[in-house]
Amino acid sequence: MSHFYFIGQFTLLSMFYNTLLKKKWIFWVLVFVLLGLVVQYILDPSIFFVFNSYGMSVTQTILVLYAFLYFQKSLTIKGGFLYINTGVLFYLITSVLYFASYNLFLELEVKNKPLKYIYWLHQLLYFVFEILIFVEWYKNYRVISTTTTKA
Repeated sequence: MSHFYFIGQFTLLSMFYNTLLKKKWIFWVLVFVLLGLVVQYILDPSIFFVFNSYGMSVTQTILVLYAFLYFQKSLTIKGGFLYINTGVLFYLITSVLYFASYNLFLELEVKNKPLKYIYWLHQLLYFVFEILIFVEWYKNYRVISTTTTKA
């Protein structure tokens, strides 16, 4: 199921950053990466039943680059979604670290103690990501009732 999550996350966040950054090449990167993943699954269908660290690493690293580009753009032009962008950046950096190190620890047959700390850091930053989404919504998109009742 992780394949669907990573591909869906990559597709939706690529479209999100395409609207924020207004760069045509983001669409072509999306198409190129999705085609590359489809070719990978066609050539080796057995990876569909195991964790695909290549697909996860490529998709999330590209999203981290989009987040950095949006931070760079927001320094010169005032834009919205800075809280969400910060959450995406922190969460995806730790997510790449966690999932890439997970496969490395499995290959090296290392005890799970270091992996446990990375897991908890990953979970903590996912929680921070959720809080930043809520803060963005609360500051910019909540509906404030302007009607008052007269007693």
